[in-house]
Amino acid sequence: MTYDYGAESSQSPRATMAGMREETRRAVLAEMRPAHEMAAEVGRSAQLMQNDLVCWRGENRIFSVEYGGTEYFPLFALDAGDGYQPYPAFGEALRILNASKWGSDWAVAAWFVGLSSFLNDQRPADLLACDPGWVIDAARDAVSRGTNETMKRMIPSDH
Repeated sequence: MTYDYGAESSQSPRATMAGMREETRRAVLAEMRPAHEMAAEVGRSAQLMQNDLVCWRGENRIFSVEYGGTEYFPLFALDAGDGYQPYPAFGEALRILNASKWGSDWAVAAWFVGLSSFLNDQRPADLLACDPGWVIDAARDAVSRGTNETMKRMIPSDH
């Protein structure tokens, strides 16, 4: 996720922040799917996918964000090599962020799809399969550094 903070000096801070929120919203939603779309992508029935998502959310293995009256889930959280179950590292990172009351589900989603300096400017979502321990360490780092304050300001205001 990259941000264009508005090169024009006449752009108000409020307009700049609104642009950042909109860009964050788009970046998050580009990586997430409603349950029925997720079902189609992973080859499950919509009802089975919905049941799994509800169960996994109850077990803190996945989360969702709501936008425009639709609930969106992170497709990147599912491991194709394990029957489209949530990556264990995803659930662990989610538990770390949630246990610290790090931020809303929008902030958590933005963290997963955004670049992390801790991860050498890579996205946590992209490392779940190949370096899960590093993603967990990055979540601990995010909590310890309190990076959610920036994320809270960038999450969409209309969620």
